[in-house]
Amino acid sequence: MKEMVDYGVLGFLGMLSVVVVAIAIERLWFFATVRVDDYNDRRFLELDLHKRLTLLATIGSNAPYIGLLGTVAGIMITFVEIGADSNVDTGAIMTGLSLALKATAAGLIVAIPSIVTYNLLTRKADVVLTLWDIHHKPYTEPPRAATTRPMSSAQVAQQVATQQSQISQIQRQAQMQSQMQGQAGRTTQNPQPTTTQQSSQNLRPQGSTLGAGSTTNPPRV
Repeated sequence: MKEMVDYGVLGFLGMLSVVVVAIAIERLWFFATVRVDDYNDRRFLELDLHKRLTLLATIGSNAPYIGLLGTVAGIMITFVEIGADSNVDTGAIMTGLSLALKATAAGLIVAIPSIVTYNLLTRKADVVLTLWDIHHKPYTEPPRAATTRPMSSAQVAQQVATQQSQISQIQRQAQMQSQMQGQAGRTTQNPQPTTTQQSSQNLRPQGSTLGAGSTTNPPRV
């Protein structure tokens, strides 16, 4: 049972290492022969550059876990064999545990080159994409900002005088508005008699204008 687990885990890790080597050789050959002139669309070039890199990253990130799985299985089998045997041998226990750790070591041996190769190929893909941008989109220098000449003393004095005249004009307008508002307020406080009031005063009988002690004489017959 223990040999089956060891052979299974180590064999699977060995197969993954072969896949990693094959992908690395194929990608390096592609990057060495790729021509940016053959691609009119940047997206197609990006697809070709990142082909099989996902598989490479997956192997590099999961190989240690596969080795750890083999180690855990080997330790479990070792303890089962020790429990089944009445004679406990310390040397046999240490030998079984040390042999179980070789699966973890094999997983790390596969994972480290895979991650390094993935990073190198990703960087190479970025460089090729940058070369495509340079070839199809040449760099244009941005326009320079217009430089302003310093003003002379006469221009500064003229500008100050203009600003002062504008300020004085605004003050005069504000003063005129305040005077108009004051006149409107006084007119509201002393209203002029209306036409109806004047008509009622004219229609009032003349007898009402006499004093309180005066009386009118009746007509003689």
